[in-house]
Amino acid sequence: MGDVGSKPVSEWTMEDLTALNVSVQNVNVDTFFGTPDLPKTEVSRIIVEQDPEDIAETDEEHEFFHYSFYAISPSNKGSVDDFGRFLLRLLHFNHDRLLIRWGQGVWVKSDISVQAVDFPEETLLQIQTEADNAAPERVPQLLTGALAAFQGINRLHERESSPILQEKSFLAIAMVGARLDFYKIFITQEFNEALKNSRIPTQPTFIQKLIVPVPDHDVYLKHGLYDSSSCMAVFQCLEAIKANMVSS
Repeated sequence: MGDVGSKPVSEWTMEDLTALNVSVQNVNVDTFFGTPDLPKTEVSRIIVEQDPEDIAETDEEHEFFHYSFYAISPSNKGSVDDFGRFLLRLLHFNHDRLLIRWGQGVWVKSDISVQAVDFPEETLLQIQTEADNAAPERVPQLLTGALAAFQGINRLHERESSPILQEKSFLAIAMVGARLDFYKIFITQEFNEALKNSRIPTQPTFIQKLIVPVPDHDVYLKHGLYDSSSCMAVFQCLEAIKANMVSS
């Protein structure tokens, strides 16, 4: 495996992923979620539209504008963490079947994660955060988190004398400032075994990156949810992720 084999997985780069036969595919809503239709969101119109003529009235509205403003401040990762946690609360990810965690999970080290209440060992969603685009690429970290989750689930299956998983997909979000990038990571047992035996996987590993259906991708890249034109699509994507986790 050359240089990749001598590195801890926590230090993998995008070049290392290419060497490991891993590729990132940009996909649309239909491919990512399995349907072209995104669910509606119940988030306040004042938050979604951000009309300067409107006045924030509820605590949630005040908090959204507070957290989103500080999330786009340079070199302020803590504010991005706060904004991410607020978004999960705003969209009720603290559902009676879901559990929000900050920091280290059971197997996956992530800034924020969501787990099932009845199976807290499994990370349903991992979120990694950064203050700005100059930060290190998050995709390798998301992949290693998904790999750790896959390995942990299979260790449980072996302990219980159950068949191990041959493949599984994992949802992940990279937050950069107030922008959310959505990923689905596919891990296979063949990929896992290849790494354990220090060889390059023969089968490709795919990571899907959602093309968020915002009207202006350049504006979204820079401002994320701090721009009103992007809010509706992003909230709908978060609603779709929540629905996927609750029904799984």
